[in-house]
Amino acid sequence: MNKSVQLCGCTHDSFAKPAKYAFSLAVLAAAVPVFAAAAPAQPLRSPWDGKPVAITKAAYSCPAIAHIARDLVTDGFYRLDDPTHSIIDPVRQEAYRKSSDGVKAVGMAIVKAADDYRTTCSRGAAQCAMTQILTLAQENSLADKMSSNQAYYVQGWVAGAVAIAYLKIREAGFATPQETETIAKWM
Repeated sequence: MNKSVQLCGCTHDSFAKPAKYAFSLAVLAAAVPVFAAAAPAQPLRSPWDGKPVAITKAAYSCPAIAHIARDLVTDGFYRLDDPTHSIIDPVRQEAYRKSSDGVKAVGMAIVKAADDYRTTCSRGAAQCAMTQILTLAQENSLADKMSSNQAYYVQGWVAGAVAIAYLKIREAGFATPQETETIAKWM
């Protein structure tokens, strides 16, 4: 049974479903070398690379180093009988907050320290962020079992925030090469 197939903006009635996939694969295979040839010769750089900060002794109050478990047990907060996942269940939402707010707070504290470093040039802020990131990396925080899709979301949000904070402070020079490798493997 042949159906009309839309390829490259044209309708083709003579392609069967397998032909559609074969054509798509051929186009993809042909495009890969083009994209590879256009790849930058330089390694990727963050927006903060090459923008040095004149480090100061500005005071910074670093919160206590937090420890996050390897596993995260949390669940969604929508009603279980809602297939659209749009109706919040207050009881489930409270359970979600209790199980995830601490983890998210650690990520926010690291981001705040990195941002404070970039705005105040405080050595203490950069050291605070780096110490916390290194602690998370050494403890493999959030690197094991996630109990639900929502746990994976929280893991992604926190890891993404921490990764961006790291990009903001990595050129400050507060991590040894071994520590940098530990952080890179964890991320």
